[in-house]
Order: sequence, then structure tokens, then C-alpha cells
Amino acid sequence: MLIFKPYRFPLNAVFLFTCFLILGCKYDNEEDLYPDNSCITIDMSYSNDISPILQNYNCISCHNTVNPQGGVNLEGYNKTKVWVDNSRLTKSINHSGASPMPKDQAKMDTCDIKKIESWISDGARNN
Repeated sequence: MLIFKPYRFPLNAVFLFTCFLILGCKYDNEEDLYPDNSCITIDMSYSNDISPILQNYNCISCHNTVNPQGGVNLEGYNKTKVWVDNSRLTKSINHSGASPMPKDQAKMDTCDIKKIESWISDGARNN
């Protein structure tokens, strides 16, 4: 026969509530909770997608033919491809390399990083 002990019920309820509360905090990142389905990374084009991203984040203003800061020139496809091939572009925009870019600023938007990575994984074509 099961005997209900009233004094144990509140303790069990508190314990269960605490467990649910702790487990419910697993996702504290909004991008994990609500993935951005508007970020299209299929068929990325250097001229239509990648070059504008590099322009928007002012990469070209510091890394150009006239003033290649750090010896990095991202002006045009051929110059950018050098930094794609040695993996430094990906490391820099993900803030995982020796020179996180944009310098002294937050990382690029996640969608823009995904677009660049998609373009690179598709062969970094000059299209």
C-alpha cells in the first residue's frame, strides 16, 4: 500500500522544478533558439555577395593595393583568393586566428561569415 506523506510533496516539487529550470537554460543563445532561415548561403558569388561584404565591413579600406595593412590586400578577386587559400581569411573573420578582423571590433554578422565560408567551401570561384 502506497502511503502519501504530505511533507515530502513540496520537496519533490521543488526538486523537479529546479531540474526543469536548469535544463531549460540549455539554449542561452538566440541563434540556437531561433535559427535565421533568411540567411541564404547557396550559390554565393564573389562579385554579388563576397565583394560587397568585404566593402561593407571596410575590409578594403584597410587592405587595399595602396595601403595593404599587415601586408594583406583584399582588393579584387585574385588578391582575396591568396588569403582564402592560406586559410587566414576564414580564421580572421571567425576571430580564431592571430589577427581577428575587423580589428578591435565585434565579429562580422553570423550570416555574412556563413556566406563567405559557403563561397570558400564551394571552391571560391571568381563568379
